Formats: sequence, structure tokens, C-alpha cells
Amino acid sequence: MPFQVQCVKDMTTLSGLTDDDWTWKCDMDIREFFHEPSIPVLCIYHVNGHLTTEFSFPTVPVHELTYFVRQPNEIFYSENFRERILFGSVNDKVESHILGIIQNMFAPIFFAIETWPDSILLPSLLSHCRQSTQLIRLRNAKSFVRYWAKRYESVE
Repeated sequence: MPFQVQCVKDMTTLSGLTDDDWTWKCDMDIREFFHEPSIPVLCIYHVNGHLTTEFSFPTVPVHELTYFVRQPNEIFYSENFRERILFGSVNDKVESHILGIIQNMFAPIFFAIETWPDSILLPSLLSHCRQSTQLIRLRNAKSFVRYWAKRYESVE
């Protein structure tokens, strides 16, 4: 497990990040991300000068963040972690980047699961995205809803 924790630390690109920024909680959250395949996302960012790790996108404005995303219930191993993990960093306009991630990452994963009835699929998608969409300005949220409404209609 120390190898995977170090990989996450090495792949995290935040301006001004130092080895001293990493806390015991950060290490524990990274370990939990690897131990719990049901956790789909790990975000790392600074808040009030402190490095923060969360299993969701931030609910407070941040200048930049690094995210790690996995397929649903995907298990990572030391040999495949760097090839299988989807990660990236965003800065300045974090909200628009998060919207793009939701549109291009999470929604296609949900829509690809054909065994779910429609009555579960859309509420699950909306529930999963609700926290992130709170950060998006009203006009972006309206565009998001219109976009997915059209997508959802074309799936039926």
C-alpha cells in the first residue's frame, strides 16, 4: 500500500505543494480509496492553507485541485494503478471543469449499465452529481440539465 500512496502523492500537481503538506489524514484517505473500490473519486486540494483529501468534489470554492477517478468498483493493484486510474488537475475555474468531468465521465458510466431500469438510472445519476452541481452557477446548471435531458431521451 505505501507504493500506491506514494504514486498518488507523486501524481498530485498543486502549486506550492510540499512534502510537509501531506498529513496523516491525507495518507489514511488515500489508503481508504484503495481499500474501498466503491469510492469512485478522490480529490486533493488546499483549503485555508491546509491540504485536504475528500471522496467527492469540494463544496467550497478552491483555486485548484487534483482528482483521481475509477470505474465503478474497480480494484487497483500496484501493477495496474498508473494505467487504470483517470486523474487530472484543474485550476481557476474549477466549477466548469467539474461539470465537464460529470458530463464526460460519470454520466456515460451510468448510462452504459443496461441492467438498471430507468426508474433507478436517472435518480442515481442525479443523486451522485447533486453535490457537485451545487457549485455550478445557475446558467451552467440549466445547461447541464438540458444536455442530460436530451441525452436521456435519446437512450430510451
